[in-house]
Amino acid sequence: MSSSIYSSDGFCKECSATTSEDHKSFCEYYAPPAEAPAGDLPDSFFDIHPNLRRVADRADSINANRTASLYHVFARIAASRTPLTKSEGVPGLGTDLSLNYFVGVVGESGQGKGKAETVGASLIKDNEGVMVAMPGSAAGLASTFAPKIETGPSGIETVTPAANHGMFSYFDEGRTFFQTAGRSGEPLIAVLNTAFDGSEMSTILKSESRTVKADTYSLGMVISLQEVLVQDLVRSNDIGFLQRFMFAPAYRTKPAYKAGGWRDHKPMETTPIKLELMRGRIPLEDDAKDLMYEFFMKDTDEAERLRTGNNSQSTKLLQKTGTLLAILTEADKVTGSHIDYAELVLQTSREFRDSLITRTTMSPAERLITAATVLVECLQDHGAMKGRALRRKCWSKPRKGYEDLKFSEIVAYAVDNGLIVDDNGLLSSVR
Repeated sequence: MSSSIYSSDGFCKECSATTSEDHKSFCEYYAPPAEAPAGDLPDSFFDIHPNLRRVADRADSINANRTASLYHVFARIAASRTPLTKSEGVPGLGTDLSLNYFVGVVGESGQGKGKAETVGASLIKDNEGVMVAMPGSAAGLASTFAPKIETGPSGIETVTPAANHGMFSYFDEGRTFFQTAGRSGEPLIAVLNTAFDGSEMSTILKSESRTVKADTYSLGMVISLQEVLVQDLVRSNDIGFLQRFMFAPAYRTKPAYKAGGWRDHKPMETTPIKLELMRGRIPLEDDAKDLMYEFFMKDTDEAERLRTGNNSQSTKLLQKTGTLLAILTEADKVTGSHIDYAELVLQTSREFRDSLITRTTMSPAERLITAATVLVECLQDHGAMKGRALRRKCWSKPRKGYEDLKFSEIVAYAVDNGLIVDDNGLLSSVR
C-alpha cells in the first residue's frame, strides 16, 4: 500500500479506528508519526529562517535529501568567503577559527548524491576568485592557491598572486578521491587535514616547493561516498581525517509526497540566495561563547572523549557550523541560538556517522544478526503481527544501510534460529 494512505498523524485513511490506541491494536497499516530518520534534521529545523526554508523547498522540488543539501550549501559558503573571514576565537578554547568545511554524503548509486549538489549549486553561486575543481593531488591543491614566483635574468624574483583564493571541491565519486589519496607517497589527506584549519600548506610539484601561507585560501569540500567506502575513511582515521567531516545520507527516507501528485510540486527555482558575506572576524556573542565553553568542558570524562577518537574535532565543527549557519541566516554575529542549532546539526551528523561505522565494519553474519534483533525487539514491544505489518512498522526506518539484506531473509534467519515464531504467518517473539 502506498504512503498516500497515511494522514499526518500516522493513521491510515482507510481505517475506521476512532482512537490512537484502537488504531494501533488492530490496524496492520498503522504508521507512527514519523521521526527524523538517522542523519536527517527534523522538519522544524528548516522553519527557523526563510533561507533554511528555501533549502528545504528546493530539495523537496527534486526529492533531494534536505540535510545533505544544507551541508552542500555550508561547504559552498565556506569556499566563497574571503580567506580572512574567520570565526572569533573563544578564550580558553583557541584562536580565530577558519571556516574551511568538509562533508561526506553517503548513499548507494542512484540514491540522490548528485541531487544534493544540484540544490547547493543553485543556491550559492561562486564568487570571483573561487574555482570548482577536484584536486588531483596535494601538490595540485596547493598550486591552486600558491603565488607564482619567477626569477628574471637579473636574479630579481617576481611574485604573482594566485588567481584563486577559494575552491569548492566536489568528488561525485568517492572512489576517485581514495584512489588519489592512496597513491604511494601521496600526502593529500595530510594536507587536507592542514587545510581544515586554514594553516600553511607546503608540498612539492615537479621538484619545486609550493607554499601556501595560512589564512590565504578558502576551501569547501564534499565527497560522495557509497557505504563500502566509509571503511576507507575509517582506515584513514589514523591521521584524523574522518573526524573533520560532517555526514549526511544521500537518500530520502520520506519522499516529498503531494496529494495531487507531480502537479502539486513546483519546478526547482534557480535564483541564488544573495548573502552579504562578512569579512574579517565574525564575532560571537557572550552566550555563544558560554555554550562553546560548556560543550568543550562538560565533565572530565566527556571532555576527554570529545578530544579523542572520532569526536576530537567536534568543538571546531560545532563553531564552524554555528558560524556558517549565522551567515546563511543573514546574522551579523553568532548568537547562542546559532550554537544551539549547530549542536543539533553536529549531533545528527555524529549519530549517522557512528551508525555507518558500525554497519560497514560488521561481517555479513553480524549484520544479519543485528537486523534480526531489531525485528525481535519490535515484536517484544508491540506484540505479534503479520510479516507485512512488521515490515512497515519496524523495518522501514532501520533498513537503511542494510539494503543488501532481504526482509524475508532476515525473518527466515530469526525463525530458523528460534528468535521468532511463525504461526501461519503471524510472527511473534519467543521471549
